[in-house]
Amino acid sequence: MDAVVLHNGNEIVLQDRPEPQAKPGEVLFKSEHCGICGTDLHATLLKDLFVPNIIMGHEFAGTVVDIGKGVEGWNVGDKAAINPNGNICGECEQCRQGYPNLCFTGVRVRAIGVQRDGGMANLVSLPMQILNKLPDTVSTLQGAWVEPLATVVRGVRVSGVTVGSSTLIIGAGPIGLLAVQTLKNTGVGNIIVVEPSAFRREKAKTLGADIVLDPLKENITEIIGSEIKSPEYIFECSGHPSAVNTAVQLINARGVITVIGVSPELLKVDAGQLIFKEAIIRGSIIYVDEFEIAIRLLEQGLIDVEALTTEVIELKNFQYGFNRLSKAGDAIKILIKTS
Repeated sequence: MDAVVLHNGNEIVLQDRPEPQAKPGEVLFKSEHCGICGTDLHATLLKDLFVPNIIMGHEFAGTVVDIGKGVEGWNVGDKAAINPNGNICGECEQCRQGYPNLCFTGVRVRAIGVQRDGGMANLVSLPMQILNKLPDTVSTLQGAWVEPLATVVRGVRVSGVTVGSSTLIIGAGPIGLLAVQTLKNTGVGNIIVVEPSAFRREKAKTLGADIVLDPLKENITEIIGSEIKSPEYIFECSGHPSAVNTAVQLINARGVITVIGVSPELLKVDAGQLIFKEAIIRGSIIYVDEFEIAIRLLEQGLIDVEALTTEVIELKNFQYGFNRLSKAGDAIKILIKTS
């Protein structure tokens, strides 16, 4: 079968791989739609995270096609979205305290599409505990969005944002645009989006942002706080190295900055501003029980992921998708139709 592989950790290529079989405790899963994530784009640089020669893809959904020995609760034909970090140890302190998102084993040893074969192929054998059933009304295209949506829902919950509060989102990529919709559903007040791409700013406006600003043409540190009230909650979704410090400049006194985007560089922050404002910077990583919430949001039609799906391409054209997303600007999310 064809598979997108991180060949020797140095290049991403299409390879012919043998079809897997369902292992004990696992299901054979037909991946139908798989998203290309920003992490995938930088896989060759993240050598401390990705295992060489892995089949890539961690944002995917599809159908069970075979059952391994000892599997319970799953049947052939069941439709599911995959929690790529759900194969946790269950024994570490974080697991025992109810924070599986902080389990080193689940995130850094067994992660699907990173340390174990993922969804950028037609078939993959997966542990039964990482499957999340999709309702009949949720398609596998929508299901491929469950993982990033769950990440956003976690960030919103961690922030403690309240109804009617003022918010600002830095970065209108897939995560930032999901955050716009999630915050809108939460009942916040103004939603401000800071994004250099005109295409993405317009998309943010369409999806519910009240104010959109171009950081390349507008002095946002002057506008916010004078013309526009300083936000009480900021969500950093871009991963840009300077974004967290920008958030510190913009946040209201005693405000909360939630960092969801991962920067490839060490961050520098104006500690004086942070101290004098008594502001809080919080990190948010993946999800705890937010997969179920994300699926419900999709089932209820509260999140429009079709509007964020720029294109669906065939597996053989994966390089086109990687290249287009690397240039950014006119694309949000490209899904690979793997079967």
